[in-house]
Amino acid sequence: CALPISRIYGGVEGEAVYIDTEGSFSPERCYTMAQALVKHVQASAARREQQRLMRQRQQQLTTTATAATTTKSLVPSWFNPNTILNGIHVFRVHDETSQTLTIKHLEQFIKGRQEDCLIQKERQKQQQHQEGQMGEMPIAPIKIVIIDSIAFHYRVRIVGRVLSPCAGNTDFFCFFATCLFLTLLL
Repeated sequence: CALPISRIYGGVEGEAVYIDTEGSFSPERCYTMAQALVKHVQASAARREQQRLMRQRQQQLTTTATAATTTKSLVPSWFNPNTILNGIHVFRVHDETSQTLTIKHLEQFIKGRQEDCLIQKERQKQQQHQEGQMGEMPIAPIKIVIIDSIAFHYRVRIVGRVLSPCAGNTDFFCFFATCLFLTLLL
């Protein structure tokens, strides 16, 4: 899963697009993975906090100000399996035409998500200034596009021509990888 997980916990602070050509995407499996990820991040945050407290004790710097920060949750309240799944955008394509159109419209979708991120960040800055806190789950930019499998619909021979899965899309995929700073898994 690729989602808005902080770099502190090994995340890429981004969302994912999954293009499913074979019908093999399993939301149930993805949910199970998200549950395990939440438990892992919470355990990691608790370990980091314990290590921080141990260092503080060793340095004899325990004060009332630091005691107040230890009660604060290190993992955001919105970080749960459902919000993780909201960061995975699944497109099911049933044939070559829908696959090609989905790939061609990815740029619009990704740029739209980037604009949503900017709008939300601006709104959060205003809220932080007014309220002094952040509450809602951040909208993160798309950081990875997975096409499972790009060749599936192109394996069919059409009378008079043989289709090549990547021939017409190489420049298009290079644009995604370089200009939009995405990781592509084909």
